[in-house]
Amino acid sequence: MSAGKGLGLVAVGLAAAGLGLAVGSVAERKVVRARREGPDREHDEPFGALPSDRTAIVVADDGVKLHLEEVGRPDAPLTAVMVHGLANTLGCWHYQRRDLVHPDDEDLRMVLYDQRGHGRSGRGTADNATLGQLSEDLLRVLEERVPDGPLVLIGHSLGGMTILEFLALRPDLLDGRILGVGLLSTSSG
Repeated sequence: MSAGKGLGLVAVGLAAAGLGLAVGSVAERKVVRARREGPDREHDEPFGALPSDRTAIVVADDGVKLHLEEVGRPDAPLTAVMVHGLANTLGCWHYQRRDLVHPDDEDLRMVLYDQRGHGRSGRGTADNATLGQLSEDLLRVLEERVPDGPLVLIGHSLGGMTILEFLALRPDLLDGRILGVGLLSTSSG
C-alpha cells in the first residue's frame, strides 16, 4: 500500500469517526431535550408542603434552636429519627415521609429535624461547628422528643457521620434501644 493510499484511508477513518461523534452528539441532545421538554412526573409533587402532625423547637446545650417536625402517632411502637446531610434540610426526606408514615399508621412515628445552620434551625458559633456538637444536638433531640422506646436512626451524608459520632459517645444505647441504623452516602472517616 502506498503512503498516499494509507493517508487516504486514515482520512476516511477520521471522517467516519467524526461523523459518528457528530451523530452521537445530535442524538444525545435530542434525548436530553426530550427529557427536559417531556412530561415532568414530579410537577404536582408538593415538595416542602407535606403536613406535620407536630412541630417543636429543641434548644441545644449551647442555646441554638433546632427546628423539628414529627409525623405519626406519638405513642407508635417505633420511632425513626431522620438526620439530613450537609446543605440539606429535613425536607430532603420528602419521599420517605410521604410514603412511610400515613395518618392512620399506628406502627411508626418519624422525627425529622434541621441540623444547626440548616433550614429553620439556628446557627451556632464556629467553635461549635463540629461532629461532637452535632451528636450532642441529636442527643438533645432524643432526650426531649424520643425519651424512651425503640428507635431507628437514619442519616444521609453528614447526618450519617453525626449518628456515628453519637453512637461512639453513647454505645450504651445500642443495647436494645436502637434497633437499627441506616447510613446513606456517608463516611466513617
